[in-house]
Amino acid sequence: MYSKTVFHMLIICSSILNFANANSSIIDDYIARAEEYFLETMPQTPIAPELKLAIESELSPFQIPHHGTGLYDDSPSLSLALKPQELVIDDLEYVKQLIRDNDSAWISAYDNDEVISHHGGNAKVFELRSVPGIIFKSRPAVVGGDGETRKRLTNSLKAQQIVHDFGLNYILIPKGCLFEVDDMLFYAEEKMDIGDHSIQQEHYEGSYDSFPTHPALREYFKIMFQQLFIFIRETGLSDVKYNNTPLDLQGRGITLVDLDSCDDDPLRGIWRWTQMNSSPGLVPDIFEGIDMGDVVLEGLIPLFESRQNELDVRSKARAYYRENELTGPEQISIDVLAHRMDEFDDPELLEEFFAHINKKLAEHRYAGLPLLTRKVGFEVRDVTQRVKSNFSEDTRLRHHVVVSRIEHIIQVLIEEGIAHSVEPYGGYHWTVQF
Repeated sequence: MYSKTVFHMLIICSSILNFANANSSIIDDYIARAEEYFLETMPQTPIAPELKLAIESELSPFQIPHHGTGLYDDSPSLSLALKPQELVIDDLEYVKQLIRDNDSAWISAYDNDEVISHHGGNAKVFELRSVPGIIFKSRPAVVGGDGETRKRLTNSLKAQQIVHDFGLNYILIPKGCLFEVDDMLFYAEEKMDIGDHSIQQEHYEGSYDSFPTHPALREYFKIMFQQLFIFIRETGLSDVKYNNTPLDLQGRGITLVDLDSCDDDPLRGIWRWTQMNSSPGLVPDIFEGIDMGDVVLEGLIPLFESRQNELDVRSKARAYYRENELTGPEQISIDVLAHRMDEFDDPELLEEFFAHINKKLAEHRYAGLPLLTRKVGFEVRDVTQRVKSNFSEDTRLRHHVVVSRIEHIIQVLIEEGIAHSVEPYGGYHWTVQF
């Protein structure tokens, strides 16, 4: 473990290397706060040395032993050293009346002078402008109702206990409480300092970009991810993605805002963590300090490599955006391929392709976050509805020709640096990062 003096020197070097970048940004502010907080709180001993995993050779590459302290395990094994805390709401009767008076807004998920509605899947999720700092959630009876709502509090309390018992000082659990309004059960949860979904992904991705010149930040992320891994293993948390595990904007760690998927197979959480494009993902060396056993480590190595390749592509894309001052919805002129026009057998298809891509780029609602706004998904019928008359009468062959020509356009755009990556699926769908 490095000393604080060494980390201070590393940060000074990082500051010098980054001095040339005069444009401040939200990610720069986050990095500064995170490094400062880490230096103040960094552990002086390895994390939870008693957590060494005993891996049997016959286990599959992703079978990681579970300690059995899942969120619904009522065994008395949890420590009594910390009493988990519930959220305390001042003037609860006033809050209840606000909910009654504005039921049409939060039930129909629209905003008014009092209610701020959020997308919550099957749950109703909203804030009250008169009661800042609290998120309210309720679930209709047809999709689990009170049982699912009560589970939120159970999960919050036991998650707090696990964080305490395992010393997971960089895992933040929002406090919550239950109350009823006219026979309908509500869960109130403290609002954490995490920003909206687009900001959450930007903080993760931007932090990865900064690792080469911010070794203290990289070390901090390693420790945060080690702690998250321990939490996943102990609770069975499975719905692991960036907007469910957002970074605290003050740099204090990882916030867990959706514990509904606990008591699942922890391997599912590890898999989602490494595989989904929307996940925090793995960074090489992230499990340094935790003995996972050769079998598990061998299974994870391909995931490390795949995820690192993906992060490298995204990093290059963001560098391209900065160099060309792109903020998201900017259009792509067909003229960028003027010097290669003789390579395309179907100029009309090329024009239709560019028209559709530019339409999709212009429609994105998150301005200023190009990694999200310049990622476009489409299929053959989105690009063109026509079939050239000189194609074979066989429909499958005509379709194959169009697909091949679209794939050729994408490949040329990647070669020219206009597109950065492509994810094909189903034989006629693509998602392209422009």
